[in-house]
Amino acid sequence: LTAGRDAAVTGAVSAGQALTVDAAGDVSVSARGSLQTQDALRVAAGRDLALGGSLVMGDQDVRVQAGRNLRAGTAADSGSGNGNNGTGGNNNGNTGGTGNNNGGTGGNNGSNGSGNNGGNTGSTGGNAGNGAGTSNGSGAGASTETAASTQSVGLVSAKGALTLQAGRDVQLPGQISAARTLQAEAGGELSTTAGARLQSGQAMGIRAGEGVTLAGSALSDTSLSIDVARELRLDGSALAYGGTLRLAGNDVLLGAASKTQGRGIDVTATRDLRAGGALVSAGAVKLDAGRDAAVSGTLNADGDLTLQARGAATTDGQLSSTGKLQLQAGSDATLKGSLRSNSDLTADAGGKLALLGSASATTGALNLTSVGDLSIGKDATAQAGGAIGLRTQGNFTTAGALASLQALTISAAGDAAIDGKLLAGGPLSVDAIGKIAAGADAKLQAKGALRLDAGKALTLAGLAETNAGMTLASGTDLRVDGSAMAYGGALSLTAGERLALASTSRAQGTGITARSGGDLEAAGEMGARGDITLSASQDLRLAGKGAAAGNLTLTAARDLRAQAASQWEADGGASIKAGQDAALAGALRTNRDIGL
Repeated sequence: LTAGRDAAVTGAVSAGQALTVDAAGDVSVSARGSLQTQDALRVAAGRDLALGGSLVMGDQDVRVQAGRNLRAGTAADSGSGNGNNGTGGNNNGNTGGTGNNNGGTGGNNGSNGSGNNGGNTGSTGGNAGNGAGTSNGSGAGASTETAASTQSVGLVSAKGALTLQAGRDVQLPGQISAARTLQAEAGGELSTTAGARLQSGQAMGIRAGEGVTLAGSALSDTSLSIDVARELRLDGSALAYGGTLRLAGNDVLLGAASKTQGRGIDVTATRDLRAGGALVSAGAVKLDAGRDAAVSGTLNADGDLTLQARGAATTDGQLSSTGKLQLQAGSDATLKGSLRSNSDLTADAGGKLALLGSASATTGALNLTSVGDLSIGKDATAQAGGAIGLRTQGNFTTAGALASLQALTISAAGDAAIDGKLLAGGPLSVDAIGKIAAGADAKLQAKGALRLDAGKALTLAGLAETNAGMTLASGTDLRVDGSAMAYGGALSLTAGERLALASTSRAQGTGITARSGGDLEAAGEMGARGDITLSASQDLRLAGKGAAAGNLTLTAARDLRAQAASQWEADGGASIKAGQDAALAGALRTNRDIGL
């Protein structure tokens, strides 16, 4: 059928062989019109093309082309109906009557009144009936679709490949079905309504020169690719049951109600990426943003999960992977919600990094790295079956809980403030070029060696305990108001300047050594299963209690003073040396010699 201007189909047109409709102007198929052929079907319009008919079907390939705009199907309010897909699915119910579509790729909704359409194409899931019907997708890990109260009318179907092309916009409020590949291309915008359904037995590709808005569902038994030059907005479903799902656009927005699925998922945004809804992959998941990325939905990967943003990255949902989980941000990273990996978990930030939720590496290592400050929130948790490593070129602060079955290492180019829990099944170390402050609520526990090393001042007001040895070192002052307990090794305290063991302090080790570059004050309690050695480069003042199973050595480069309340004991001998004055007003008891 050829027209020099417009072509309008208002009735039924069928052919036993190929069928072609070609017009230099517009082409329209009305709501009561239909095109059917047992061979290939081609519909072409030089300008606009509207397929509003109940059926446009070819037993082989179908190609639909428009020089300007293309619209396939119409939206219509309907009553209720139910439909199930699966192979050879049935679909029942429509406005004011019933209809059945049997065979092939699950059927389509019946038209008004009653009737039976022959088998449809492919092997993907069937289509829902009008109204609040349901359709259950087939294939591994299939999703469940629920139709909206406004469903679409009209079917474009091919038992071979199906191609939809428009020089400008493409609107797809209807049902588009192909047993083989399905390609939809628009020079401008491409959109589907909430009731629309695109399905293919083989690969599906959607491309647009401008934006894509997918409010309906796109289902493929193999792979599915959506590629747009501008914004890609998905509020419906994009499900690739047997292959990879690829989404690419300038900006990519996955709405809160969206569903995405594939045997691998690859989402790329040249600018910003916003991922809500549910993403489920039987393989790896990769999310890549040229600027900022925000994930507020649920991501599950049966493999590795990678989130990369050249700007800021924010997670406020649930991210889970059976493989590695990697997050990288060019600027700040804010981790809310939960991050979980059955292997290694890594997060890198070119700016600040804040963990405000939970991060877990079940059997692997957990590493957090930042160029700016690194902070662990009060309610945040980080745990790993392997080692935990936290490294920052700025300041480090934690009020949360960090737990590793192996080593736990913290390194800060600035200051480190600890007001939460640090638990290590192996060694535990905190290094800061600036100050280290462990507050009264701090709890540091290690089965291996425990070490705190500050380039400037170090304060311990909480609890530090280990089943091995412990080292506390500072470039300037060192002050202990809490407890430093080395149950299975020696305790070493070294201060570049003043060292103060306050009256509330407790210290324990197989041996205890305390050295200061300035004054040393011991006003708390200490006990050692071996020797106790206190050495001050200036004055040494004793106001507390000490007991050594070995020898006691007290050395001051200037004055040495023991107050009346001080009590010191040694099972071995005692050596007391002062560069200037020595005044002992307290008690000193030994089982051997005392050397003054």
